[in-house]
Amino acid sequence: MTKILVIEDEAGIRMTLSLMLKAEGFEVTAAENGRLGVEAARAHAPDLILCDITMPEMDGYQVLEQLRKEPALAATPFVFLTARVDRNEMRRGMNLGADDYLTKPFTRDELLAAVSARIKKHETTREALTNQLMSDDEALRQRFRSNLSGVEGPPATAVDEMSAMEGTASEATVLFADIRSFTTISERLSAPEIAELLNTYLERACQPIIACGGSVVKFIGDGIMAVFPHTDSLPRERQALQAVHAGLGLSFIATRFRDWVSERHADRGLPEFAIGVGIHTGEVMLSRVGARGQQDFTAVGDTVNIAARLEEQTKELG
Repeated sequence: MTKILVIEDEAGIRMTLSLMLKAEGFEVTAAENGRLGVEAARAHAPDLILCDITMPEMDGYQVLEQLRKEPALAATPFVFLTARVDRNEMRRGMNLGADDYLTKPFTRDELLAAVSARIKKHETTREALTNQLMSDDEALRQRFRSNLSGVEGPPATAVDEMSAMEGTASEATVLFADIRSFTTISERLSAPEIAELLNTYLERACQPIIACGGSVVKFIGDGIMAVFPHTDSLPRERQALQAVHAGLGLSFIATRFRDWVSERHADRGLPEFAIGVGIHTGEVMLSRVGARGQQDFTAVGDTVNIAARLEEQTKELG
């Protein structure tokens, strides 16, 4: 059900708007002043906001300015309700990000036409954005399957090389990546929502690693450990470059995934989705560690520790 927030200080108008919209099947929340309107927008994440301009505590312009600063509400369609049609005031509202003006008094048909137009335009924009993201994801997969700066690393070969590294110390490049502020994200989502977020992100994050000739050794909570083995066909410098390309691909995916998180959990106040990546080259050994029957396959060595510490430093250094 489409959710509409009405912010109007005149009780009669507020009630009339609410009744007309509810009669058309909309879910309506009403607020009697600007401050309460901002709080209601944060709490309910409406699909459309109808807002008076002249109100106590916060006027309509202040409400709009505040909401446009908040990532979860910045794109919400916003329509001003006003008895004034001054050109300068209209320009001010549009500059702040208003989508439309509805002049009082207005008829039921005028109200519904304005609401319908704004919602339809927003849905069209959202659909276009979703299609663009899907297109970008496919372009990314194609990009990393192609020749990256003249360097290619077939995934099947990488798997064979990884098997050969088990129990033997050899030179390789290790990549660590994890999600920033994951503790905060976990506190604000349910367990099923966390699982969905991780599975969706990690599925996408593996693509550039595999396409660049690396292998995902293990998932560590919200993190990824990947190894890019060095061979005669792909010597040290070239395979290390593959790892860097994979890291850039991860950053690209994280930027795109940020929109998915914002769309999926718009009302949760989550921190902006971001990742950190650390890469280091040196001696690595793949080994099975743990108690008998409960062993875990992992990479060990100082190279692994340095890559992890470099990733940790990105929290401070960016």
